[in-house]
Amino acid sequence: MRKCDICNGSISGEESYFLTTKEVVTAEGYWRVVLPSFAQLWRQMGMKARVGEQLLHVVARIARLDTPWVVCLRCFGLFPLDPAERKSKAEEYLSTGKPAGGFALCRLEYKGTDIVVENIDDDAMMAALRAAAAADRAEGEA
Repeated sequence: MRKCDICNGSISGEESYFLTTKEVVTAEGYWRVVLPSFAQLWRQMGMKARVGEQLLHVVARIARLDTPWVVCLRCFGLFPLDPAERKSKAEEYLSTGKPAGGFALCRLEYKGTDIVVENIDDDAMMAALRAAAAADRAEGEA
C-alpha cells in the first residue's frame, strides 16, 4: 500500500491524487501542515532557530523534489484543484510509473557550511516562499 506524500498515511490507488511540486509548495495550506513538524523536529534536536529564520532552506529542500506527489483525499483538501483530473493523473502515474517529468523548482547544493539554491522557476520559488512565510506568520500568531 502506498503512503501519502504529505501525511504519510496509507492510501490505495482509488484514494490517491496527483500533484506537482509547484502545486504543493505554492499552497499556504501545505506549509500550515508541515512547518509545525519542522519546528517540532528542530526542538527535539536541540536547535534554537525558528523555522522562519531558515525558511529559504526549508522551502528549497521541498521545492527541489523532482517527482510527482501522490496524496490522500484529506491532504488533497489543502489544494484548490479539480479532484477528478488529479485522480486520473494519479491512476495513470501509479499504473505506468511514468510521470510527466520536470517537477523540481530549484536545485540545492551544500558547499561546506553554505547552502546554494539555484532556481529553475523563479516565479514559483517566490510564490512558494510567500506561501511558507504566510503560514509561518499565521503559526506565530496562533
